Amino acid sequence: MFGIFRTFLALLVLIGHLYGPFQLGIYAVFGFYTLSGYLMTYIMVNNYGYTLEGRKRFAINRILRIFPTYYASILISLFLLYFFDSKIAEFQPLISLPQTINQTFQNLFLLFTIDSAPRLSPPTWALTVELFFYLTICIGVSKTKKISVVWFMASAFYTIVVLVHSPENWAARYFPILSGSLPFSIGALIYHFRNSLSSFLKRLYLDNPIIWLALVLLNFIYSYKVGNNITSHWLFIIGFYTNLALMTLCIATLAVFETTLVDRKTDTKIGKYSYPIYLIHWQAGALLFSFTNGALSKLIFLMLSISVTFILSDILIRTTVNPIEKLRKRIKSTGINVRLKKLKKLV
Repeated sequence: MFGIFRTFLALLVLIGHLYGPFQLGIYAVFGFYTLSGYLMTYIMVNNYGYTLEGRKRFAINRILRIFPTYYASILISLFLLYFFDSKIAEFQPLISLPQTINQTFQNLFLLFTIDSAPRLSPPTWALTVELFFYLTICIGVSKTKKISVVWFMASAFYTIVVLVHSPENWAARYFPILSGSLPFSIGALIYHFRNSLSSFLKRLYLDNPIIWLALVLLNFIYSYKVGNNITSHWLFIIGFYTNLALMTLCIATLAVFETTLVDRKTDTKIGKYSYPIYLIHWQAGALLFSFTNGALSKLIFLMLSISVTFILSDILIRTTVNPIEKLRKRIKSTGINVRLKKLKKLV
């Protein structure tokens, strides 16, 4: 059910950005990081391997996964800027044309910090974090259980130091690349300790992913109640790290236990919408804002923005994601066949 889960997270990012509260997007991004830590470790160990050839295939497949759809999304941004430049600037100033070689380079190769501007697809600062940890996982930072534990301990130490030094500055534990190390390392631990986790959760009768997903939602409701008027930064800290713990257990149960909510094919189809939704929800909102001059109520604007986002996402899936996916599958299957041949020789 990872497909539904990813699209659920993408929709939370959309809602957090276009409606609020902002915590929804923050909580969801760390869920994405944790899931990526698990999935990237899984496919490196099981599909590609740590040979030079395996690493090369992993890197090519990650590039094909990230960049073509991203480039399609910024084409939508360029289209909007051509026709609605002033309205786009009013709605989301980050969506604007690069003015320097450095800005162009950043937008072409996803080399952002949170302060980088313009960003033709505003949320893509997080893709810079993702790409960095794809690289470290490819090198082998989560190759074994022991290495992953060391990685997690170093990440936890960094987080604690930043938290103690500046507890009220949540951004310092969220935006920098090193802040993503904690959820990514937790994702790697989920892979390596999945059997122990499954036994533990079974004994407690907590082996249903729906339980943890419900608790994730309850924690999101808590974040909504806290809202933008945080009376104590410790309330935010508690909610933030409670979310990370619940995301961890939700991903662990999804990784180990089967759910009959939908079949795998449907789950895969739904999951394809997650990345396009993440990339183009600001553009969808900007398009709607340009046509309505911001006259809609906040809730109506959100509902229509979701609809426009799904329409644009479907276009991206049909024109970019599906054609590229065929190539990615061939690269992946070739790598698996190479590994099987090597295993047969050893046997």
